[in-house]
Formats: sequence, structure tokens, C-alpha cells
Amino acid sequence: MSYLDLLTEDLIIKILDTTTNILKNEISKLEQKNEKLNEKIKPLSIGIGFNIDSDIPVRMISYDRVEYVMDKYLFDRAFEFDGMFQVHLKYDDDWDQIGNGKAYYGDTLINPTCFDVLVEINKGINTTKDFSHRWLEQLSYQGAPPYGDEGFYIIHPFLGS
Repeated sequence: MSYLDLLTEDLIIKILDTTTNILKNEISKLEQKNEKLNEKIKPLSIGIGFNIDSDIPVRMISYDRVEYVMDKYLFDRAFEFDGMFQVHLKYDDDWDQIGNGKAYYGDTLINPTCFDVLVEINKGINTTKDFSHRWLEQLSYQGAPPYGDEGFYIIHPFLGS
């Protein structure tokens, strides 16, 4: 004899309805996360190009306004240690191509991948309006927590033109 045999039909229907509602909510949350991820990767473009000097194929990765030319894989961790990081891009009116740019202080990233940093740098380029320096060649960082009052490392990207 099973405990299910002791339940009335009304209780079984109630249990199934509750379980169905829980599953619908979980599916809805997954769909929202999927939509958010699709929006985040929409500007990402990965292709094959050729070096000007030879016929050697090279990978070409761009994210909206940023060209990724680092040797690290895109989804590798940006730094080899744990920590909180923030991208800072200085404003330089010599490179502001529209005239309304400003310095960029990005979101705090926890143990970011190169892709996470790439997304933040793209936001920074759109904020500083410096569309000439868009080739992400290398990352460095400054400070050891606590840096200021915030407790994060400052990411300084090397952006070539």
C-alpha cells in the first residue's frame, strides 16, 4: 500500500496544480534568463579573416564597437586570481568624436571572464565617445583591495587604434 492511495482525489489535483505552477514559474525564469543572454551576445561576432601579409587565417572577434585581439580565449578568466574588478576609461576630449562624452566607471565584476570585460569596455567606449581606440590588446589592473572605499581592482584596458 502506498501513501498516494490514502490521498483523496482533491488533494492529488491540488498537489499536481501546485507542482505545475512551480514548474511554470521556473520555466518563465529560464526564458527570462535566456532572453537576457541573447541580448548580451547579440553584438558578438566571431569569424575568420586573413592577415594582410599572408594567407594565414586568424580569428576575428568583435563586440559592437570593440575588436578583441588578445591571445586569451573569450571565456577564460580575465585574471588568474579572485576578486572584484571595475573597468575605468578616461575621457579625452581630443578623441571624443561627438562632443558629449565623459569618463566611464563600469559595473563591479566578480571574477570576470574576458567576455565580461569586453562587454564593459564596449559600454565605456559608448560613454567616452572615443571610437578610435577600439582594439582590445591587453588588460592590466591597479590596486589591491581595499582600493579606495570600494574594495575592487581597477581594470586598465590597452585599447589600440
